[in-house]
Amino acid sequence: MSYIDAMLKKSSFSQSHKLNITAGNKNVKSVISAQYDRNQRLYKADYDYDRVMVRANNDITFNKYLKASFDVNATYSVADGPAWTFGPSTKLGAPIYAYEWSNGQLAPGKSGENYYGLMMEGGFDKTTAFAVGGKIQLDIMPIDGLKISGVFSPQLYSARSKRFETKTPYYNEDDPEIVAGYVASRHKTSLTEGRPNHHNTTAQVLANYMKQFGDHDLNVLAGFENYYYYGESLSASRDYYTLDSYPYLSTGNENYQYNNGSAYENATRSWFGRVMYNYKNRYYLQVNGRYDGSSRFAKENRWGFFPSVSAGWALTEESFMPKSEILTYLKLRGSYGTLGNERIGDYPYQSIIGFSNSLMYQGSTPVMAQSAGVYSFAIYDISWEKTRSYDIGLDAYFFNNRLNLAADVYRKDTEDMLLQLEIPKYVGLSNPYQNAGKMHTNGMELDPAGNRQLQGAP
Repeated sequence: MSYIDAMLKKSSFSQSHKLNITAGNKNVKSVISAQYDRNQRLYKADYDYDRVMVRANNDITFNKYLKASFDVNATYSVADGPAWTFGPSTKLGAPIYAYEWSNGQLAPGKSGENYYGLMMEGGFDKTTAFAVGGKIQLDIMPIDGLKISGVFSPQLYSARSKRFETKTPYYNEDDPEIVAGYVASRHKTSLTEGRPNHHNTTAQVLANYMKQFGDHDLNVLAGFENYYYYGESLSASRDYYTLDSYPYLSTGNENYQYNNGSAYENATRSWFGRVMYNYKNRYYLQVNGRYDGSSRFAKENRWGFFPSVSAGWALTEESFMPKSEILTYLKLRGSYGTLGNERIGDYPYQSIIGFSNSLMYQGSTPVMAQSAGVYSFAIYDISWEKTRSYDIGLDAYFFNNRLNLAADVYRKDTEDMLLQLEIPKYVGLSNPYQNAGKMHTNGMELDPAGNRQLQGAP
């Protein structure tokens, strides 16, 4: 039997159950839903994933000037499986190398690389996670066409993980009483536990005005958004357990105990606006602008302005275009826009100090002491990476919308790319992010699509 056949089942079982409850009247509408999922993977080692999700959405209408909504959701999940699993890139042994003897003991495989034994008897990895979030929104409609909204959305995530890797001995066929070695050098039992948690909040103030003046449609949006993220992580581990059946930190060897902790945060603030206009669904114009600030950059370089504009012309709405059953709709469009990128870690413009415990000497006596040092090189004046996009395209519908075609020719120019360029090794610090690259992309896209409804005989 091959390693694949020994480690994978032919099929697995999954189930999903949902419950929806809808209630309300003309002023209050509520939707409550609950869902339970259970999935088992194809591994022959036990692997279960259980998840419970609950959601409640509530809309309240006080009067024609004031509305509110309150949404809350929660997810609880447990993933429990083997400490080692394999993927497409895992190099498994050939069937000529035994993975298990007839007496049930593990064989060495190829030079001790018995991944079957590692998965079946190498311990477990269990993660329990809980997430809860919600949204509160208040809408005010003081005049016809104007809506002012305030939105607050918090999210909270907390998890605990436990990875128990047990020593996995293998035996020779002719001497089942003596341990011949350990699978994949798994000669010790170790436990690692983690407690990551984070929360984020999003607050928005939006004003949206929509109005039709005869043949003119106008849609204006202005808003402000504040986003904040904070996370902490805590981990602890012990090695060289005497007992393989007690996965708790207190039973591990005190001489091989480790712990670590960290915290991180980032924030963004944005002012944005949009104006949309069309005349008789024939001429279209849209103008957007964003003014974004990120905590990932220093105060002097924190803000960036990113405008965009697009226009369209529906030729088939013109009087000089004859009606045709072949060409149902034809629209030409063009756009120019800019985007900013700042996803490069939390503190790239600051030199980070790392702390560790080091072995030092007081006279001839070795002692452990806390040490600190700069480990990252930073460039203070880095700022946003910017991408400018140019696009010309058309949308065409044929045969009463049964055949659609979208075609685009575009160019993208990226400048001030945030790259980690190598610095001399003798500096002794990690490579810093720099606004140091440019990239140009030209392309063409064709997107044909068909839409045909088939009706059977009654």
